[in-house]
Amino acid sequence: MTRYKPAQRRLAVRLMGTDFVIHNKVAFTVGVFWAFLTVFSNMVYRPLIQNFKVNDFGLVDVFPSIAGTVSLAFLSWAISIGSPIQILKNVIASVIGCMLYEIIQPYIGTGHFDSMDLLAVFISGLLSGLVIWLVLVNQREIA
Repeated sequence: MTRYKPAQRRLAVRLMGTDFVIHNKVAFTVGVFWAFLTVFSNMVYRPLIQNFKVNDFGLVDVFPSIAGTVSLAFLSWAISIGSPIQILKNVIASVIGCMLYEIIQPYIGTGHFDSMDLLAVFISGLLSGLVIWLVLVNQREIA
């Protein structure tokens, strides 16, 4: 792990042999929370709704995509360094990555293509980017 002077000390996470320095602890916390919601929705919520045949207006089908996109957007903000514009570019790139994943799922064998999932990723990515942009503007980091 990279050594920092006490004034520069940051939270660092080692994942698969790579150090990720957390530059924004709140964004990291929000991202991890939504990651847990993603896992919860796949492992608990979906089977529960399907077993009891509850009508949740299709949320069971798109919520993992929504939560995963929000999680990735905030985690990419948390580990981004550089100007606020670069942070937003990283968030946008992560959302585009989520959309590409939704498109290529049938080809890599992890699921099937669902246009509602793609729409959910787009909308949740748009809303996440808007929230991040508003926070950065409020912090006067972006003009």
